Amino acid sequence: MRQSFVRRTGSMNKYGIIIILFFSLGAYAQNAITNPSEIINNNTRVIVPGIGAEGVLLGDKEGDVIRKYKDSDISIIRTEKKDFFSDVLRINAPCPVYFNKIIKIANANIACFLYNGSVCAITGSNNDSVVLNNISIINGVDYFIYSFGNRGIIKFQSGKNQLLLYAEKGICIADDDNDNDIDLYAVFKCNATQGVR
Repeated sequence: MRQSFVRRTGSMNKYGIIIILFFSLGAYAQNAITNPSEIINNNTRVIVPGIGAEGVLLGDKEGDVIRKYKDSDISIIRTEKKDFFSDVLRINAPCPVYFNKIIKIANANIACFLYNGSVCAITGSNNDSVVLNNISIINGVDYFIYSFGNRGIIKFQSGKNQLLLYAEKGICIADDDNDNDIDLYAVFKCNATQGVR
């Protein structure tokens, strides 16, 4: 009997180690899933409000963006200090997001807005992109609102065009022609250091 107890104990230790490894790997995988920065860096079709999109993180440096899209059609536009909302989107948002350079990546359908060398806003128009919580851009405006809710939404209307801004979450979407298609999305972070209107 004593011998079988030792054998069982040895087996139990092996199973115990396997179980510990299984849970450790599960915890590691869960951490990777809940780390949006890693998800964005590894997937150019993921959008995370207030953090990044299309493989670019808010706060990335100009060189980081150029390296990520080195084989793409890149153009750089320098400008004086402008506000992303009032000068690009033509809306009066609750906080400014300043930029003084734009990196356009034509074949990826994105643009990165930089202020003093750091990405402060990202726009895109890829229908196959997905917001982190599985909201597919191709599902349209109504599904987006249904998923994000009405809390904190600011709607801007100009003729048949509308822009929906979630300033606190750091995302907005535009629908030209009121056809329920998301024609443009933007990710940004309203900074208290940049001031509030």
